[in-house]
Amino acid sequence: MNNPRQEYEDLINSFDLGDVPSQSLFLSVSVNHNKLSSEVAQVLLEELVKEAQSQEKEISRLAKTQIGRLLITKFSNIPLGLEWWTSAAEEDEAVAQNYLGGWYLNEDNAEFDLDKAVFWLTKAADQGHAKSQHTLGAIYAQGLGVTKDIKRSTDLFEKAAEQGYIESQLLLATLFLEGSDEVSQNTNKALRWLEKASEQDDARAQYQLAGLFYDLNEHEKAYNYYLLASTHEFSKSQLIVAMMQRDGDGVTQDINLALNTFLSASKNPDLNISNIAKKEIGCIYLDYFNQIEKTIFWWEQGALDGNFECQYNLALTYSYGDYGIEIDTEKARKWVGMLQDKELPEEIQQGVFAIYGQILKQEG
Repeated sequence: MNNPRQEYEDLINSFDLGDVPSQSLFLSVSVNHNKLSSEVAQVLLEELVKEAQSQEKEISRLAKTQIGRLLITKFSNIPLGLEWWTSAAEEDEAVAQNYLGGWYLNEDNAEFDLDKAVFWLTKAADQGHAKSQHTLGAIYAQGLGVTKDIKRSTDLFEKAAEQGYIESQLLLATLFLEGSDEVSQNTNKALRWLEKASEQDDARAQYQLAGLFYDLNEHEKAYNYYLLASTHEFSKSQLIVAMMQRDGDGVTQDINLALNTFLSASKNPDLNISNIAKKEIGCIYLDYFNQIEKTIFWWEQGALDGNFECQYNLALTYSYGDYGIEIDTEKARKWVGMLQDKELPEEIQQGVFAIYGQILKQEG
């Protein structure tokens, strides 16, 4: 029979805690409560209750905060969890104040209360809690339960952004890029905040910076930021990086490198990205390596996944016998038939009519 206390101790020992003043606090902050068994979570709760009685005020406040979190997320005891959060919040624990503010702000919660949300978020924001500053900024930007105040909102976003809060940095960048009656457009400020977020390896900021520098005709900088963004798993930047490598745009042309980048993009779970990559891989094998068999293979992969350009290319190839491929009206009909009932660009739609005409001509 499993021993919850022993499981708890084993979990503690799996971390290299060193001189951590409270093992239970460290564990509570470090693990996903929902992944704990109810029995082990109960042991953790008991240990946290002991810590809440500590004479060290900081440990006591943090323990109360984690007790509330554990009660709500693991045991679904919302009333008691809110009591523990409130106890910690009244002792000026900013994390608990942020939790309370976020809870009361959520319309899906039965306890939804904008006044309480603003009250506790303001308490936390005044203590420099970045997430609370960001949330409170959004409240003032929208006028949720308060008088709309864009200046106060922007000031709060800037305070959070200065602490490295990425969502505030991105939001400020958007505000300064777009400009408004209340916030003057300022590209330099937008770039500054995007660069701050990029330094924290945020792919969204890197992608946006790349686009900005490309529009400013600084293609080498654009390429470097696209490249940074492309290192993130399943990034759409891979396609742009590959195209720039293929075209020598902002970087020395390198067809083999472009091919490898497209191959990586072809594994993207986003079908739109992977299918464009498959089409481009086929084109590279055709245009640069004259390997029509590989071209057909990759176009077929894209076509079977629904890419209309691949379907069109295959229909065109088999109906006219392009690239040394033997005319095959059966295959041409198969691929052009997949284009029916699709909204196609005018040029391709005209091409589809021409393909049907060519098929009828070949079939006599």
